[in-house]
Amino acid sequence: MSRLPLFPLGTVLFPGGRLPLRLFEPRYLELLSDLSRRPEGDRRFGVVAIRRGHEVGDERLPELESVGTAALLTAAVRGVGGPTGVTFAIDSVGGQRMRIVEVIEDEKPYLVGEVAWLEDAPVAPEALAQAAARAREAFDAFVLAATGQPPPRDAVADAIPPERLAYELAQAIRLPLEDRQAVLEADDPVQRLHTVARLLHRETHLFAGMRLTPVDRYGLTPPSTN
Repeated sequence: MSRLPLFPLGTVLFPGGRLPLRLFEPRYLELLSDLSRRPEGDRRFGVVAIRRGHEVGDERLPELESVGTAALLTAAVRGVGGPTGVTFAIDSVGGQRMRIVEVIEDEKPYLVGEVAWLEDAPVAPEALAQAAARAREAFDAFVLAATGQPPPRDAVADAIPPERLAYELAQAIRLPLEDRQAVLEADDPVQRLHTVARLLHRETHLFAGMRLTPVDRYGLTPPSTN
């Protein structure tokens, strides 16, 4: 197990996903300062979705999901503003999934968790390839229903490993938080792809004939302003 600083958010970060954030609360400025003193490859913090509570300004402990993702800090740019006169725009990228074993008492103003790292269950390559093909088909059908046009061929790059494809597809569409969390928690890559395909079929039925808004193929949930 490992000890990680925790960053509760109103969204789900998937492995491989990019997470931009704007930090201005003193507790998260201190978190950034602590991370910046570590070696570059060890500047990790745990991103975990809030089940109940708020990201900003609430001193009460929010109710957190048990499974989250370790994010690696990749860039930080200083700005002005916020209650202390300082803000930082940071970039981070999702890494390994983790489960919070315990939120521990710490001298830090931000949350700290004892976490266990999660690994995918082994699956047969043939079953994984078939599930990936069905998920790609479901995504193509969704884009057609949502936009009225077939997706460009780079919408789902064939180079994406099948075990990562579910994350890429779930990240590319605006699913409700509980659906995104279910995708993140799935340990079986085949079942994870089946879950995403099922969600895509549901969204396709909602969009069919409506074409309310174009799908944002590569967009993330808007950055938190903690």
